[in-house]
Amino acid sequence: EPLPNIDFNIRQGNSLMGYVSFMDDDSTEADQNTLIEWGAVENKIESKYSDILNAVRGHKQAATSEAAQRKRHEAEQLINNYSRDFDNSILSRFHQIGYEDMEMEDLREFSPFHWVLEFAGVYADGGFDVLIGNPPWDRLKPLRDDYFSKYDEVFRQRMPENKDEKQDELLEDENIAKGWKEYKHEMEMRAEYYSNSPDYELQSPTVGGTKSTTENDLSALFFERVFKLARDKSYVSQVLPGVIFNGASAKDLRLHLLNETDLKALPIFTNRGIFEGVHNQFVFGVPVFEGSGETDEVYGGGRGCDLNLLGNLGSDGISLSLKGLVEFPPAARLLPYLA
Repeated sequence: EPLPNIDFNIRQGNSLMGYVSFMDDDSTEADQNTLIEWGAVENKIESKYSDILNAVRGHKQAATSEAAQRKRHEAEQLINNYSRDFDNSILSRFHQIGYEDMEMEDLREFSPFHWVLEFAGVYADGGFDVLIGNPPWDRLKPLRDDYFSKYDEVFRQRMPENKDEKQDELLEDENIAKGWKEYKHEMEMRAEYYSNSPDYELQSPTVGGTKSTTENDLSALFFERVFKLARDKSYVSQVLPGVIFNGASAKDLRLHLLNETDLKALPIFTNRGIFEGVHNQFVFGVPVFEGSGETDEVYGGGRGCDLNLLGNLGSDGISLSLKGLVEFPPAARLLPYLA
């Protein structure tokens, strides 16, 4: 049997840059990027993007490859057409933060991903039921391993001093040097965008009277984005580094997790071979929560490397009340590692 028709189930783009909801002339910027009332969203999507929905549904129901191809092209063209308004809004944000010379062609190098268009059918049906993610655990910054590996396939495996020597050698090529400069500038622009975007308001909490920042930690950015993608009854689980649970810069993310969602479970693990290429002492957690509500108690446990805990939290985990969570310690609202 042929595989199911899933062309519009699997999409690609920069999922951190773009709109997660519709854009209205009569709504505030904050409203444009949140999904507060899913019922209203469903009706709005049906009426505003009915042509996209009809094309996608026609593609899924097509009886021949020719008909499917025709409907696919129609849907993709409509998504591209509607994306222009969203892209213009993103471009204006770059202009506002100081990149006045940025053109639409430059923006498209960032591949903005407008969830409300790419998954119009999901939104029209009420939104995502489940959101599962394993976001990058890196900071958004230029990585020479990423760039120079394009020109030296063993660059990542070289010793640091050998990398320095090889990098200097590669930069003698004018085209490689120009590309390295452009790559660093692109990373700087991305970082500036996320730091100034209204989409990411939980990245710079005040702890003990001092502002702390995630400094464009990708896991923190993805975590905040998933809050806005989740509807009331969505179930969410993410694999996140320990800094999200006990780093001062993630305080506001933790408060949102506890006060605005129903956190069900928080197993914590020490790597010890679970992920190859990650230090054995690296700590990570797997929060599981419902998209709305408030946390009363949460099951946790771990610090070891036994993944069987994921299936036995009810019997092997430890329950902790919300009061116990928010008072440990009160200034930074760190979440305790339960063992």
